[in-house]
Amino acid sequence: MLDTDLLALIESFYDSVLDEQHWSRSLGQVLRYLDGTALAYLVANPRNAAIVQADSLQLDPEFTQRYVQHYASKDARLGPALAKPIGCVLTGEQLVGLREFERSELYADILRPADIPHMMMSWVDKSPTLYHSLVIEGTHRHGPFGVELQNRYRRLVPHLHRAVRLRGLLQQYRQAHRARMDIFESLPFGVALLRRSGEVIETTAILRRLLAAGTALRYTGGKIAALDPGSDLALQRLVHATLRPRRTGIAPGGAVPLKRRGEGPRLTVFACPLNCTELAFLSTQPAALLLVVDPTLYPSLRLPLIQSSLGLTKAEALIATYLFEGRTLRDTSMELRLSINTCKTQLKAIYAKTGCRTHVELAKCIMLSTLGRDSG
Repeated sequence: MLDTDLLALIESFYDSVLDEQHWSRSLGQVLRYLDGTALAYLVANPRNAAIVQADSLQLDPEFTQRYVQHYASKDARLGPALAKPIGCVLTGEQLVGLREFERSELYADILRPADIPHMMMSWVDKSPTLYHSLVIEGTHRHGPFGVELQNRYRRLVPHLHRAVRLRGLLQQYRQAHRARMDIFESLPFGVALLRRSGEVIETTAILRRLLAAGTALRYTGGKIAALDPGSDLALQRLVHATLRPRRTGIAPGGAVPLKRRGEGPRLTVFACPLNCTELAFLSTQPAALLLVVDPTLYPSLRLPLIQSSLGLTKAEALIATYLFEGRTLRDTSMELRLSINTCKTQLKAIYAKTGCRTHVELAKCIMLSTLGRDSG
């Protein structure tokens, strides 16, 4: 015979994996299913038994705070429980003798006044750094938790364990994603994460401003495109090659320059593949990263920084900076009042020192070599 209450509870816990609002509701259903007076979901550090997280229902918040801050370390039931495996359901009477328990500071100071002397608990997850337990409390009138309720709890634990593990994985992903986006937002160029289809998952503020300006880039069909037809052809080829690399032995990715409407230097877009196989079950798994460099937004590059980063002379560093800002070699020669042949000779020396072969590769080399360094 199916236990319909258990099935509904299991469904609620798996719903809570994706929707955090379901978590408290699920705990409430557990409390009713196990016929308890109050509930505490505790996460402890196994090395020092310190409680690092405490969610409770039908408990005075002051009680929970006092237990976490002071009495958890004095709970004689916790020590014997630490060695028990996941799914082993235990009552307070099984963990510590009645006389010893009733003489304890924990019982005298908070459990007896709160009228919750009885409890039933199990570890629902264990890792080297965190132990998760679900504790059901009972009053004097309720009495000790019997065999039937312990059996109910045992049937529930495997599903609760899986739900907790899935919640933990998603929380780790969300935290890593937030940290990653915080890093991307601090960069001096635009960033976009792309799906395998080429559609945009997320963009940083700088890239959103570049798209809103409408001078070089635009959205179309959920993808990033260049306004200039020739630039867009090069951009889409780069994205396609990055997302669907051929087995040629050449690493996928690269860079392309993009023309801008009106005045201003060209943008440069860098693409590189991302390997996130550990998150392959997520529909928003990023497959590629786009970096969009606008020289007008990039922090002013000092010649000493370019020289020291790339090992160039002052004259070579000046030409490299002009090329990074989107100028052509002819424009550079005119602004510096040098012959085009002199600029070509110096550019050849720059390429030899940096291992670059094109203006785009040089821009990438400058960007990566100066990233995170003090350009002031």
